[in-house]
Amino acid sequence: MNADELYRLNIAQLTALAKGGKLSPTEIVESCIARIFQRDSEVLAWAAFDPEFALEQARELEKSDVRGPLYGTPLGVKDIIDTADFPTERGSSVFRNRRPQTDASCVKLLREAGGIIMGKTVTTEFAYFAHGPTKNPHNPLHTPGGSSSGSAASVADFQVPGALGTQTAGSVIRPASFNGIIGFKPTYGLFPLDGVLPLASSLDTLGLFCRSLDDLPILGSVLTHEARFKTRPVVSSPRVAIIRSPQWFKGSGEMQESFEAFVSRLRKSGLVVKDVDSPILEGLAESQGSLLALEAQETLGPIVSLNPSKVRKETKDLLELGRGLKPEILHEINSQVGRARIFFQEKVFVESDIVLTPAAIGVAPRGLTSTGDPLFNRIWTFLGLPSLSLPIGIGSNCLPLGIQVVGPFGEDEQLLACSHVLVDNCQFPIA
Repeated sequence: MNADELYRLNIAQLTALAKGGKLSPTEIVESCIARIFQRDSEVLAWAAFDPEFALEQARELEKSDVRGPLYGTPLGVKDIIDTADFPTERGSSVFRNRRPQTDASCVKLLREAGGIIMGKTVTTEFAYFAHGPTKNPHNPLHTPGGSSSGSAASVADFQVPGALGTQTAGSVIRPASFNGIIGFKPTYGLFPLDGVLPLASSLDTLGLFCRSLDDLPILGSVLTHEARFKTRPVVSSPRVAIIRSPQWFKGSGEMQESFEAFVSRLRKSGLVVKDVDSPILEGLAESQGSLLALEAQETLGPIVSLNPSKVRKETKDLLELGRGLKPEILHEINSQVGRARIFFQEKVFVESDIVLTPAAIGVAPRGLTSTGDPLFNRIWTFLGLPSLSLPIGIGSNCLPLGIQVVGPFGEDEQLLACSHVLVDNCQFPIA
């Protein structure tokens, strides 16, 4: 490959070449910097970017004898995650020029593993719905999704091979689908969240963006301090449950057609594929939204009360929704999600290894004032289950369509192994 196109390599490829002495971290970083200079005036993925500091990190790595699992890998970090060397403004003028004293734990782990932090990626305000400037690299007239807007767009546009995001409703899976890349939301609580702005503590989950399934075990092992991600379980023929969910009718026609075509391909490949009725999921997405609004009262309420003129309408509307809910609703919410968890633990994942469901309502909506609807992600975030988005095709306006793969609680490695089988059997268009 031409040295000028090193930015197209994924994390697994780059680290193998760098640790083998065939590429230097400086060469890798220079290629990504050139790509950012070439493209980001259109995509606008970065809230803060420092090319000189990126090169400084690369040169320091080269002086060291340590060759960590992310040696020489350029990475983006969502701008609600604290970084000592960059501002963390949380997508809001309330925190303009805010400089944390220390890195969030996840950032520290990336650095210790040899990762190079290129900068901070654009987020919606406080990781909710008030949009930022970022555009979809496949079609700049459309949103990249949110709230992890810049992380998804920067990876999809080959500006960095990987980035951190977060998900409270659908902020990893949805933008990954809109941008045609892999988004991974692990089991709730698996990755550390200290140093990350909370939105709803019982839902917030650190997630990942990349362009190859081979990259996820590397990143997962770094963020958990565990080698278990590197040992792929043997899953030669996963049993697949198809759950269209109660929201199916709200999906676009082209999403439904693409989903059904993909399911048909799976059946023809010889995998065991079973449709699962799930009336127990009725109302669960709405309850997730209520819980988010209630918990946001605690996390964002004090910020908004002190800075009402600086906070955007979407955030204020969320808090207004939370104020209108009675605290007693929590009992029904907890009972409802408890019943659903038992259903999946004792029924669905006894008979199946993974669930397939849509990743988004359709392709990325036109315009930048909306980041799209997380409707098809809310249930799985609420249940705390690991999920990932895989691209399955191109829809209207040259925009990607994705599918969501969901695994049992705590079985993240199994989810990745099964996803490899799907890719191998059905030839996903992954970069």
